[in-house]
Amino acid sequence: MVLNPDFYPAVPAIGSLAAGGQSLTTYRLDPHLRAAAWFLTSASLERQLPGNTTVSLKYNDQRTTHLPQTVNINAPLPGTYATGQPVYPYGQAAGNIFQYESGGIQKAQWLEVHVNSKINQKISITANYSLMNAHNDWDWNNQGSTPSNPYNFGQDWGRASWNGRNWFNLTGTLTAPGGVEFSPFLVAGGGQPYNLTIGTELRWRTSALLLPPILRGRAWSSRSSAHSIPIRSRGRRLCR
Repeated sequence: MVLNPDFYPAVPAIGSLAAGGQSLTTYRLDPHLRAAAWFLTSASLERQLPGNTTVSLKYNDQRTTHLPQTVNINAPLPGTYATGQPVYPYGQAAGNIFQYESGGIQKAQWLEVHVNSKINQKISITANYSLMNAHNDWDWNNQGSTPSNPYNFGQDWGRASWNGRNWFNLTGTLTAPGGVEFSPFLVAGGGQPYNLTIGTELRWRTSALLLPPILRGRAWSSRSSAHSIPIRSRGRRLCR
């Protein structure tokens, strides 16, 4: 594979492409590789209210360490690539050495609120809301996350890609005469974060997709700086 080809639309001779191609790539296991460790602390409070209504609060604190990563341990040392004389820890002839490691970290805290009210024998309402704050320096793919900077994993610290922060759902049941049951529902959630990338290897990280330092005048200092539009869904079910 030739990175950043500049000869299009002219097609050069095959032999001339060797100099611009990628070097040898090796994959290996870190001798200190460990399975991920997952810790969860939770506290809850439930209260019975008048009108056949139950309210519960639950707080969760979750920590995960040793998440899988694929790290190029032979990337040029910081500050050497820009000078035109890159220094490779294992030598340039060794090519890329991708090592399966377990250095990823994830932290999440979220609050849950649950309300269940049975107004009478024919009407009931259930509502759930959660507020979550989740960050990590890792995102899952088939081989584990690849840090954008193999010498500073913390540079990728940002919102978890699955974290929509706010989630709310409301369901109800109304039983009408004749045994007809009407059940409306509403689901709403905050937009999930995502990365803004460019398809060019600008520096020395051996990744074809890098976070752009500036986009439309805004500095993107961390991963998952952008987020998608909120989610809204509503509907109803009628049965007998």
